[in-house]
Amino acid sequence: MHRYSYSQISTYASCPILYKFRYEDSLVQVGESEHDLRFGKAWDAAMNAWYAGEGLVYAKSAFIESYPEAEYPAALPYWSPGKSFASGLAGVSEYANKWKEDDSHWEVVSTQARDAHETDDGDSRTVVLDLVVRDRRDGLIYGVDNKTTGKYLDSDFWLQFDPHSQIRQYVDHLQSQHGEVGGFYINAASFRHRTKAYTPRKGPDKGVQLPAGDWRDFKRMCFNPNGDALQAERNNFTSWVRKIEADRESGAWGYNTNYCKRGPIICPYHTICERGYQWPRDRELIEGNYQQRCTRIAANGERCWLAPGHEGEHDPTRPMRADYEVDLSEGEVEEAEA
Repeated sequence: MHRYSYSQISTYASCPILYKFRYEDSLVQVGESEHDLRFGKAWDAAMNAWYAGEGLVYAKSAFIESYPEAEYPAALPYWSPGKSFASGLAGVSEYANKWKEDDSHWEVVSTQARDAHETDDGDSRTVVLDLVVRDRRDGLIYGVDNKTTGKYLDSDFWLQFDPHSQIRQYVDHLQSQHGEVGGFYINAASFRHRTKAYTPRKGPDKGVQLPAGDWRDFKRMCFNPNGDALQAERNNFTSWVRKIEADRESGAWGYNTNYCKRGPIICPYHTICERGYQWPRDRELIEGNYQQRCTRIAANGERCWLAPGHEGEHDPTRPMRADYEVDLSEGEVEEAEA
């Protein structure tokens, strides 16, 4: 039985052949930037330590150990100039202070819980919950998803979550486990960078000169989809799963050329698609820029870089190509922020 995550479904919905390359063939670009993904994991590690009650010192240590400063790229990606080591580390303390009062009402139920949620049609959905809490003020269960982003936490940012398949899937799962649920929080941390000092003309900082350099913002919003929305999501999930399995059975995967190039963003599999290459038929032509990567997690918590089905220990050491130019799809940026 295949288990499907929100990321897998959303990837297939964006472009079926993209799904095949990423999840069926397990192909990754050699030299692909993982800065956003690793920064997000480091932030998650800090949040896990914080909500496990280990204290601020251990939360900051978890951030450092997950993504050591020495492993940051010399130049941060242009799409996330604020996700520096120093900013992330400072953000841990700022976050704890920002939500001190609100979090005092939370009783932690679980952190980083990975479950398989069975649907009525027998499909299996993978659900990974960053945090589940009980709010002492109303006695209800809430899910929490930590997101790091390089965007402003404005109305445009929050608009993308209503409606949102991931939130609906998580609320549905929480209800199946706990009964009545109060909702689901998107717990956002924005890491941005100013190249020069700035004095806003409106907003809460109007007239106050804001210094150049890294700066952070923290906001959270609760969403609580109703029963009809949850049923619509179950139907949606089942529909996409049937499409994926039909493509897998037929061996014919469609593609969406609207996803190949979106402004400066280029799909990481563009080199393969534009030539019509297929794996494993064109293996020798593909392996110059891509390699198959094991889906298992190595001892340090990073994904293994060896080929799928290898023997022995899993190895997280990534191969590099000095002449490689990084292209990153919008979908991967969104996954990294998750």
